[in-house]
Formats: sequence, structure tokens, C-alpha cells
Amino acid sequence: MSKYNVLAKDIVTYVGGAENVKSLRHCATRLRFELKDESQADKEALMNLDILQVVQASGQYQVVVGPHVASVYEAVMAELPVIGGASSINEDTTAEEKKWYDVIFDTISGSFTPLIPVFCGSGLVKALGSVLLMTGLLTAESSTYAVLNAAGNAVFYFLPILLAISVANKLGTNPYIAGAIGAALLEPSFTALAGNESNTFLGLPIIINNYASSVFPAFMAVVGLYFLDKFLKKVVPATIHLVVLPFIEIVAMVPLTIFIFGPFGTYLSTGLSMFVTSLLDFNAMLAGAVLSMIWIYVVMLGLHWALIPIMINNIATNGSDPLMGLMIGTVWVAGGVSLGVALKAKDKKLKGIAWTGMIPCFLSGVSEPIMYGILFRYKKSLMWATVMNAVTGAMAGLIGISATQIAGGVFTIPTFSPILGYLALIAVSVFGTAALIVIFGFGEEGSKA
Repeated sequence: MSKYNVLAKDIVTYVGGAENVKSLRHCATRLRFELKDESQADKEALMNLDILQVVQASGQYQVVVGPHVASVYEAVMAELPVIGGASSINEDTTAEEKKWYDVIFDTISGSFTPLIPVFCGSGLVKALGSVLLMTGLLTAESSTYAVLNAAGNAVFYFLPILLAISVANKLGTNPYIAGAIGAALLEPSFTALAGNESNTFLGLPIIINNYASSVFPAFMAVVGLYFLDKFLKKVVPATIHLVVLPFIEIVAMVPLTIFIFGPFGTYLSTGLSMFVTSLLDFNAMLAGAVLSMIWIYVVMLGLHWALIPIMINNIATNGSDPLMGLMIGTVWVAGGVSLGVALKAKDKKLKGIAWTGMIPCFLSGVSEPIMYGILFRYKKSLMWATVMNAVTGAMAGLIGISATQIAGGVFTIPTFSPILGYLALIAVSVFGTAALIVIFGFGEEGSKA
């Protein structure tokens, strides 16, 4: 039996057993449980396992495992025949069991999290194409560049389809019908009508926008589909569900999306983009300092996924995202803390945690092992990290760093611009923070948080 199987059995036991698990999914470092009764979970026993932390937030019982979370997730799922691998909210989840804001946050984070890898991959492909153009190895007219450009842009162009499928999977409604609704927004004969003020549907005037790369129209359309599907299953005989439900849902939701969800989502998308731009225009350094200073605490609560839609919307709307650029320094600061502790600490176990934590941090931008292994254990290290986060956030605002994808690490460096400014930010974040830790220390054993 592998170590992951042993750990999985213990985790399931200490969250109250398989029968207490309503659903489970994972992100980059966390197992995100929805439990029927959180009082049955034994947090103290869980903390004695080979995990980093337990966080209760947004209606979830989150077990922070670290970068090997995918392997642990598979082992845990094997222990949960009760939910059969389902990751959606069960039908018996009522408003009384989950607060409305928890439902909203969980739906947003659960819908966008599965798309993170493909965003990162496409962002790197776009960066590769840009580097090849800058170095003169390819020209914009070459077919090789056209292939790379298609590979990098396709994810964002067809985002309404991908997002519709992901939202449907999260909510537990039909992902193929959801995908069809998203695809309808990109159908060539429909998109050709964009900008024509004389468009009508059944005699009613309609506004047709270009929904390529859009985020919110498809998201809201699938939420509407979810409620329509629940209603239809109650009133339509089960014997004709196979044919009647898809017909009604498609013929109803596509026009509703065009009339309501599409325009509203477009206004929301434009409004958020303008808000971010206005915030940076007002004082980019102040915005960067404040956002970066509090970012570590937002991540601690697992609330950082709520900003993902805004970042993706900025990339889809403007081609790059300044929020990621403002806060990316926090990842490198965490790496600097880890480097400083690795050099300063005398305890071999702590040194091991520090050196090990640097690997996922520097390679893929995952800093939670450092957060829970060092920052939240030693108050002084957290203090220096908070100070340096503010400094690097202000620096990022001054330089005007932006990103074309939403991940960190050395492999994504080409996706940030201006790249020389970003490299300077990395140097200040890592070596400046490490120097503070080495010179002033990170807190003795007795000062653990």
C-alpha cells in the first residue's frame, strides 16, 4: 500500500468517514471537502498527519496537502464510494445547509479552477510565439507561427464553450447542452450579425455582441440552465426526458442568453475591466502595495479563486491582466522567505521544509507549502513577507507589470511584460526577502504563531 493510500484512509477517517463526505474536488494544493456535518471532523487528528493545514472557509473543509495533492485526491476518491467520484453539489444541499454567499463563491471557484491548467498552457504557447517573433526565428506571416498562434489563442476564443462545460460539471447539469449553448454564441452566421442594429428575434429587437473570449455571458447562461433543468425534471415525465429536455433547454436558453445573459454579462465584463483600469490609473503603486500586502491572508482563507474570473476576463478582454502582475511578487517573496530560512535555520527538519518548499514555488508558483510550513508558524517571517509583499506590489504598479496567463514560476516568465522589469521584481522579491530573514531572523521556536 502506497503512502498516499495510507494518508487517504486517515484523511477520510478524520473528516468523519466516507458517509460524511458530500463532495470532493481539489485545486493546486488543497482537498476541498463538502461535509454533511463539519462537527464530525477531527481537526487535531488531521493536523497530526502529513499535511500542511486545515482551513474551514466558504462552506468547505479544506485539507492543504501540498503539490502532491492530485495523487492524494485519487487515493481519497478510492475511499469514497458513497459519492462515486462526483464533484458537484448534491441535490439534497439546501439553502439552510449552505449560505448563499458560500454557494456563489463555491460555484465560481469550482467552475474556473479546472480551467487553470489549459489557461497556463495556452499562455506559455503564446509566450513562445512572441519570443520566436522577437528573436527573428519566425515571422508573423509564417505558417509555423500561425499554428502556434492558433494553439495559444483557441482557448480564449472558445472560452464560452469551455467555461459552459466546466460550470455545468460543477453544478451537475448536462455539460453537452451547456457546451451547445456556449457554441451558439460563436456560430459564424450568428456572429456575422454583430453590430447590426436591425436584428430581431420573433419580431423583438436584439443586441448581438461578439462573444468570443467572453466570460460572464456563458457563466450566467449555464446557471440559468441549471435552474431550468431542475424545474423541467419535476414537470416533464421521465419517459421523455431524453428528447424533450434538451430541446426545451436549447430552444429556451439560447434566446434568453442573447436577450438577457449576453448583454448583461458583456456590461459586467466591461465594467470590471474599466474598474481595474481606473484603480490603476488612480494610483497603481498604492493599489499594488495594498493588494499584495493582504494577498497572503486571502490565500490562507482559500478565497483567492474568487479573483480568477476577473483576471481571466481582463486577459480575454484586453489581452493581459494587471492584477496578476501586481500580485505575482508575493509568490517570489514566499520563495525568498524559504531561501532565507533554509540558510538561517539550524533545525534540520525546518531546513528540509524550506528547501522542499522552494521547488513548487519557483517552478510552478505554488507557495502554500511555504505559507503553512513557515509563514504561519513563525510570526517574524510573516511580518517580513507582508512588508516585502507591499514593497514588491508597489514596485509592480510602478513598472506596470501585466500577464497573459494566471500562473507563476520560472517557466511563465516570458508571459509577463515588461520582461526586464519583471526580472528585476523577481530579484528584489527573492533576494531582498532572503536577506531580511538572514540578517534579522524569522522568529524563534517560542514565537510560533
